[in-house]
Formats: sequence, structure tokens, C-alpha cells
Amino acid sequence: MKSYITSNLQFTAHSQAEKTAYVQFSSYRITIFTNQLFRIEYDPSKQFEDRPTQTVWHRNITVPFEVSSNDSVHTITTKNWVIALDESKDQLDGLTITSIDGKTTITYPDSDSKNLNGTHRTLDMANGAIDLEPGLLSKRGITIYDDSSSVVFEQGEIVGVNNNEIDLYVFGYGHDYEQAIKDFYLVSGKTPLIPKYVFGNWWSRYWNYTDETYKAVINNFQQRNIPLSVAIIDMDWHITNVPQELRGGWTGYTWNKDLFPNPQAFMDWLHEKGLKISMNLHPADGIRPFDDCYEAVCKRMGIDPKDKQIIDFDLTNPLFIEAYFKDIHHVFEDQGVDFWWIDWQQGTQSKMKNLDPLFALNHYHFIDGLNRGKDHYFIFSRWSKLGSHRYPIGFSGDTFTTWESLDFQPYFTATASNVGYGWWSHDIGGHQGGTHDEELYTRWVQLGVFSPVMRLHSTKSYYSRREPWRYNQEVETTVKHFMQLRHQMIPYLHTFNHLHADGELPLIRPLYYQWPNEKKAYKYTNQYFFGTELMVRPFTSKTIKKLRMAKEQVWFKDGGWFHFFSGEYITNPGTYTFYGCMRDINVFAKEGAIIPFASNHENGLDDLPASLDIHLFPGNNNVFTLIEDQDGVVYKTSFTLTCTETSMTLMVQTTPKLSKNRTFNLLFRSVDIKSTVATDSAYETTKDSYNNTLRIQVPYDMDTPLDMTITSDNTILSNPFSFTEEIMNSIDLSALDTEEKNEIGYIDIVKPQESRGWLSWDKPLDEKVDDIDQLKIPKYAKKFIYKTAQRALKNDE
Repeated sequence: MKSYITSNLQFTAHSQAEKTAYVQFSSYRITIFTNQLFRIEYDPSKQFEDRPTQTVWHRNITVPFEVSSNDSVHTITTKNWVIALDESKDQLDGLTITSIDGKTTITYPDSDSKNLNGTHRTLDMANGAIDLEPGLLSKRGITIYDDSSSVVFEQGEIVGVNNNEIDLYVFGYGHDYEQAIKDFYLVSGKTPLIPKYVFGNWWSRYWNYTDETYKAVINNFQQRNIPLSVAIIDMDWHITNVPQELRGGWTGYTWNKDLFPNPQAFMDWLHEKGLKISMNLHPADGIRPFDDCYEAVCKRMGIDPKDKQIIDFDLTNPLFIEAYFKDIHHVFEDQGVDFWWIDWQQGTQSKMKNLDPLFALNHYHFIDGLNRGKDHYFIFSRWSKLGSHRYPIGFSGDTFTTWESLDFQPYFTATASNVGYGWWSHDIGGHQGGTHDEELYTRWVQLGVFSPVMRLHSTKSYYSRREPWRYNQEVETTVKHFMQLRHQMIPYLHTFNHLHADGELPLIRPLYYQWPNEKKAYKYTNQYFFGTELMVRPFTSKTIKKLRMAKEQVWFKDGGWFHFFSGEYITNPGTYTFYGCMRDINVFAKEGAIIPFASNHENGLDDLPASLDIHLFPGNNNVFTLIEDQDGVVYKTSFTLTCTETSMTLMVQTTPKLSKNRTFNLLFRSVDIKSTVATDSAYETTKDSYNNTLRIQVPYDMDTPLDMTITSDNTILSNPFSFTEEIMNSIDLSALDTEEKNEIGYIDIVKPQESRGWLSWDKPLDEKVDDIDQLKIPKYAKKFIYKTAQRALKNDE
């Protein structure tokens, strides 16, 4: 008779290598997957491992290679590497791997001081930077991953540990980091497509809400026009007042009826509000006699409920696994739970050698939902080693609410790409500790908006609040703007969701993926790519108090980037200092960028939003394919942009065709709006002089291609950056006193004779820079003017 595991938790794996892919020498087996990825096994019993492991599911790929032997020494040669093995030596002491050009040689055991790191199980209790585990990429061009300690599967069940005494996977991709991660997905499995709603804003707070107080929070968001897509109910949904002899209240499967007297009605209400529901799990303490599910679990496991024994949590017991899903979690899912937050914090040990309970939870939960026909199912949990990307949204843990924690998270998120892990969710605002810091909260929200998942969260403290209206008016307005922007960004984000599920790279990637031979690409660790069109450097440091602006350095390998919000054009390569007030974040679009946003945050989650804003930047030719889906059909709309010095031509076409009328607002950004015209004047056209944007409203039927050209009498690319305006606006916002502001300057366009200060001096900017030290203003203000002047001069070169 089949168990629940073999009947319901099977998954597709191609774990047996092709016969032409491997060679065996006594206790050794070497498998060649690609010219740069291979497996080296050592097993004295010669029972080599062909079952899927925790990390590797697919071994059915290979390329041609050459083999030669001379007595005990065997050599395998691919296009990129030479593997030499002397089987007369102990274990792998006789292993040498050398690049074809002879520049790189490694032996086993291996120490890799140039490893670019991966990620970490959790940031629990972290206050700033922590050490990360090794990743699959190294500046030296080759890494070794040891899979020897992985658990293995048979017919869907985790049954034990890898047979091999040593089981190595060698990634020898040089600096082709992108291909290394793509090929990792070939052997480990792809990241599944996740639901579109994941990319909206999540509300979460550890708090003993009642149904009415929770509803009040949701209503407050909606009344203030701040969009949400997910409602998380933390652990107080269940009974928590449990005596220690019953192991306390962290675990529970019984609704707290004092707080939620009608759970079904409450969840129905949340769904009617358009929200998806997740509930928190701490399953380590098992099933207790007071749980509503207790008798059903006992019956399934053959336990007499009259004995009132605690049923231990044990994912090595097939009967417990069946009861865990059928009698507990399926019941709640039928009631309305859309996905689970697995908040496992109880260690890495179980009854099975090397089986981390967190991995078993992540894997079994995901496969259980997938095999019951749940569309794009996922779980929300901590990282449980390589292979975790398959499940796939990470909860990064309970960080401290400090600037140090915020400053670490951009690097932490981007570097996780080095182990193929793309969907991290952080506690936006910080989890615990710290103080009520309005600037810190705002900066964290901005980071969250330009992160894989945007989830507000805090611990159970009256003073740890994440509702935007708990802060001052400036903060609330700014946070509202960014949370609305997040929902507008969903079409762009969902496109990369599809690409990632097809085996492409994660949404967020470090700079060195694109510029691996540039030292500075490794230095600017808080700067990252956000999809193919954007580059981001959030503000993660405090504002300079009297200046009332924060500053960060941004590095540009090449010129040709536009500040997404202001339209400023960065002409030349180099490192630039950007200052920003609370509403600012450093987001840059590449030349020729094509960025589709929903026109309104209210329809960002729609399958095919009725209106899209297509941001189009000049300077380069480009193709971007917007990927959408509806009723199981995937629609791809290709935007082809052709740029010359005086024109921009856009062609749009959708496959498969669909008779659906939409509105595309074509936003030609940073263009010469004074002389630029569209080829079809019948379209509604408006011009924005703030960031030099020409907006053309175009009807688009998905079954009819679109062709649009704009032309200019002058060079079409126009840089709206004004050094004088930036200085004036920034000084106006600052806390400098009147005399200090007057020292810097006031420009009266109507009455030039009324102008005063440094800005009005009748000198070119490069000469005025030499005189900054003469100004009677604080050093930080001088530095601000100097840095901004240097940015202007660099772009004028």
C-alpha cells in the first residue's frame, strides 16, 4: 500500500546521468554535464549515488569530452578544463583541475579565499553585517560544492544520506557568472513561477489582533489609498496561553476564538478586500491534546486520544506527514489560507542523519501544494541550503531596527543570487529593538519597494509600528507614494518572475555579473541591477542633519544612465555623489531602457492592466518583452526601440494575438520636449518640463501591431539636470540659517540685480568651484556644493 508521500509528494527528477556523460575508475566516477560543470565522486563501495539529493535533481545533460589514461593517472579534457586524477592516491589527494590556458589550477581539499559568498539561513538577531556562506561563484573562476552530506529521495520520500564518501560539483565558469547560475538551475531545478500578487505590498505584524482590530488596520490602508495584496496573520491567530508542561504556546493549530470568534467570516472578509492570506507556523512542538485536530491526527496515526499524549513533530514518520497535511493544513487551506509562513527557529537536527527539519518542511509543503493543483504554489520560509530556490520565497528573519541592519540588506539580497536564490523578503522597517526613527523607516520602505518582496513587519511592541500614518505627514506621504509605485511596478516585476521561472537570472543581481573584470563592480556592494533595465542604490545612511539630505556614492562603469525620477543624464563614467531628501532614492535607467508600469496602482495586479505607462529612454536601441498571463495563457508583448540622434521609433507587437483594447501611455523620457513631435498628431500628447517627458496616449489592440516615431529638430536626448536649481532646492530644504543660505546664493531671474551669493558670481562653474572654501558655511555644506558641482562638470565634459 502506498504511503501519502509516495502517492502525493512525488516530484519530477532526472537524477540518472547519461551513460555517455561519465567515466568510472575503480572508486571514482566523473560526470561531465557541460564544458564547465562536472561531478567528481569517490565511493570505495562503488555504490555511486544516482538518486536525487537535496541540492541536485537533474543529471541528464552532457557534452563531448576526451579521456586518456596512463597507468593510474587519468585525464579528462573539456573545452575549458583538464581534470587529472591519480587513483593510486588516497581519496581525492590525486585530483588536479587546471584551466585550458593553464592560468588556474586547484587541488582537493580546496580553500577559496576569493569566493564571492552566497547567503545565510537567517538574519535573526543580526544587527548589521554577518558572515555569509560560500557561494557558487569566485573571482578566481572556479568553485567546488560538496554535496556529500545531502539527504536523498526515493519516490518523493527523504530516505537517508548520500552514498558517496565524497561528492563534488565543480563550477568552472571563469567570470561568466551568469552562465554558472543558469547551469546550476539545470542540475538543481528551476525556480517556479510565483503568483503575481506576491509582488504587491504585504502587511504583517506580530501582534495579538482581534478580527475587528485587524480589519481596522486594513480599512485604514484602503481609506488612505495605500495598496496591499497580502495579509499575514502572525502566531496569535492560535491559542498561545499554553502551560510549559504542554511545551508552551509557540506551536498551535486551534483558532483563538477570543480574538477570532468566526475565523471563516474573517478570512472571507479579507478575500473580499482582494487580499491573499498567510498564517504563521511554529510546528516544532507537535500536536497537543487541546488542538482541534488532535483526535483526527490520533486516528490516522493509530494513537488512542484518551492517553492525551503529545504527538511529536517528526517529518521522518510517513504517518505523521500524512496527518500533518490532511488533518491540519489542508483544513486551514480549505478555510482560506493561501500560503504558509513557516517560522522554523528550532534548530537543524532531526531523527534522520543530516536531515534539517527546515528543509523537509520547505520541500514537503511546497510539493504538497503543487501536487494538489494549487496554481503557482509557494511557501514563505527561511533558507535551507542550496536548492531552496525551488520553494521559493525567503523570510530573512528577525533583524534589529538599526541603520546597520538596513545598510547590510542590499548586499545580502543581491549576493543571494550567487546561490540562485532570488526571492528574499525582509522585515521592512526592522523587526525589533531600535527607536521610533522616521527616516530609517522611510529608507527601509524605499529599499522594500526596490526589493524582490515588499513586506512591512515588526515585533510585538506598541512602539514598533509600521503603519505609515503612525509617522509624521512627510513620512506618510512619501511612504504612500512608494507603496503605490510598488503596485504600478508589478507588470515589470512579473515579467522577471516569468523569466526567472524559465531559467533566467534572479530579478536582483550584483554589478559584477555584468562587469566581472572591473574592480569597482565588487566594491559597490549596495548597488545592484533591478531587472535588465534599472540599477538601484538605495539611501542606507542617515541624513546630514543641517543639510537635511542623505548622500551615497554611485558608480557608473560607462556613461549613458538616466536618473529614473529626475531624468538627469549621466554622460560620463565614474563615481558620483548623489544627495537626497526623504522622498528620493537613486534609481537609474540605462540608455534605451523600456520599462512597463501600470498607469494606476489600482490595476497593477490585473492580469492584463487596461492602461500601462511605458517609460522609454533615448540613447540606444533595445528590445524588451513584457510577459503577462491570463486564464493560463502567456502573452508576450515585444517593444522594439530604435534610436537615432534626432528620433525614437517604437514598434509593439503581442503574441499570441488577443482582441483586447488597452491604453499605452508612451512616456518618452529625457527628450527635447520643445521641438519633439509625434508622427501621428491625432494622439493626445502632453509635455512635462520637470524631467523632459513627452507623454503620448495611444490606443493599443493586442491583435494589431503598433508603430510610433517621435522626431526632434535638435538632438533628441535632453538632460533636464540644472545645477543651480538642484543647489537652490536643496539649500531651501536645509536647516542652514538665513545668512548661510545667502552665502550660497539666490538667483532672481526677473531682477538679476537682486541676485546674491556664490551662485550669482559671474564666473564659469569650474572657476567658481575653486572659491567654495571662501564661503562662510559649514564644511558639510561646502562638501555638498563641491560634490554636486563635480557631478555637473563631469556631465558637461
